[in-house]
Amino acid sequence: MTAAAIAHGTVPFPVGQVHGSQFTALDAILGEEFQGPKGAVYRLCKAAAAQTSATNLVYKRNAAGSDTVAVGAQSADVACGVTVADQVDIALGDYFFLQVAGEVTLNGKTSHGLAAGDGVKIAGTGAGKVEVDGTSGTWTSGGNVFPCMVHTVVSTNVFTAYIQGKLMGYGGA
Repeated sequence: MTAAAIAHGTVPFPVGQVHGSQFTALDAILGEEFQGPKGAVYRLCKAAAAQTSATNLVYKRNAAGSDTVAVGAQSADVACGVTVADQVDIALGDYFFLQVAGEVTLNGKTSHGLAAGDGVKIAGTGAGKVEVDGTSGTWTSGGNVFPCMVHTVVSTNVFTAYIQGKLMGYGGA
């Protein structure tokens, strides 16, 4: 299960796509991680709720140890992964991939206060979007909720950032 396999959409389906809840055979590999290109790592998860406009959103585990995930909606939520820039809409029970390591693209909430070098956290009212959690290479939270630093401001509310280590997300809020 190599980066080339993911890039060519063969293991077990392309990153950014979904498989519906009827594909229960995927339960056998739920939570498995797949190495992608340039240090990216993807984890197979299952949706706890539907999500339209699902690109670049931060997710949390639905419960400790669960591979069922939901969009992070509180600043204390511990991130377990980020949807990719070309993620299609997600329905309740769909199987999909979250990126858990490497460079990610993030959506900032309105008035996010983010700049290059800032630490981020899930925005308290942002439904999977992020806001500032420390400036100039620091985190107010210690980086334990979302160990990620902005490196490039792409546009007003879009950023690229590096995940520091690998996102695990130990449980719900």
